[in-house]
Amino acid sequence: MKIWLASNAASGSSNEALMDRIRRLIAADSNTIVRESDCRADPLPTKADVDAAGATHLVVLGGDGTLNSVLSRMQGWRGQVLPLPGGTANLLCRGLHGDDDPEAIVARFLGGELVTRRVPCVRGTECLALAELLAGPGAKWADVREEMREGDLARIVESASEAAGESVSGAAVRVARPAVGREEGYPGVRLSPWPGGVRIQGYGGDGVVDLLKQGLAILGRDFRDGPHDDLGEHAAVTLRSTDGQAIELMADGERLTGGPIEEFSLAELDVDLLGPPT
Repeated sequence: MKIWLASNAASGSSNEALMDRIRRLIAADSNTIVRESDCRADPLPTKADVDAAGATHLVVLGGDGTLNSVLSRMQGWRGQVLPLPGGTANLLCRGLHGDDDPEAIVARFLGGELVTRRVPCVRGTECLALAELLAGPGAKWADVREEMREGDLARIVESASEAAGESVSGAAVRVARPAVGREEGYPGVRLSPWPGGVRIQGYGGDGVVDLLKQGLAILGRDFRDGPHDDLGEHAAVTLRSTDGQAIELMADGERLTGGPIEEFSLAELDVDLLGPPT
């Protein structure tokens, strides 16, 4: 196999020692790494790039945001992509591989134990989410997450305070279609891809705002665990800002700004991922 090895040196659990072990595993099996790239320092690979390099497989070590950025650009590629958990939450990789570590996944890949999979995603007009999308002022969580990555505790507290303020004062987001959930909307609406449709969850004050007020306690918490309303699974979802202003978004951990009305639907990611047989 000819492999393009991409990583993100800034991802939560990625490091050079792990990368070196992965290189050794690949080399020991008489495969060829035709190119390496760091998604933080180098341009993100495109279909044309990997084809020009003669790669048959793309191996990506990174968090959900890194995988989103790379896979969004690889849609329609006829090779195979192996996502490896190199971030903090690793929601996509956990969905594929459970809690297995990158080296165990690579070993199974090289041993021919993995099969191609097409996974569902949440697709919007300008973005897609492989694992989750959070809409509303609660999406400021991503700003805190970036400070957590840098490890600056003082800045983490400052960002958490700013995010809490935005969540309290920012316009809520209402689920307009289907008409489900609170009429006054939520500080955070979470969308995630499920086989039966886009799963909708609405997070109110106890789920997002109070969490963001906790400053340093945010280091050990996850907004997904907070109280929320389960609003079902639907083929398509329309979200509307209650004040007509832009909707803040967090797609797989990465911050975006949408319009006052955003439409999302369940779709299939147009690239073959490698995972264990179901």
